[in-house]
Amino acid sequence: MEGITTYHYVTPADVDHYDILYSARAAAWVVESAVVEATAVLGEKHFTFVSLKDMVFRKSVPLGDTVCLKASLTKAGTTSLAIGVSVSTIGGGEEVLSASVIFVCIDDKRAPM
Repeated sequence: MEGITTYHYVTPADVDHYDILYSARAAAWVVESAVVEATAVLGEKHFTFVSLKDMVFRKSVPLGDTVCLKASLTKAGTTSLAIGVSVSTIGGGEEVLSASVIFVCIDDKRAPM
């Protein structure tokens, strides 16, 4: 899988009342890593987020773990693209979460192309 790789350490601010990674925080990290990959793919073109699809947790991530997010282009159309993101734990290496993030290109007036 080509693309980009980012890492996040799970801090107390990132967990829920069970001390596991809060799903909304994980979603933000997934979208953030997808934005970095989309920027690498599109360069100077303007684009915006459309949807977060098929976000599935396979295992919880406890406080103190470090996660590795691997984002790569999975589909490119004429005005949109999909970035797949796989999240695994450092050490264990098993996938704990996956999702697809969809972006659409926009013009200078911020309207979809």
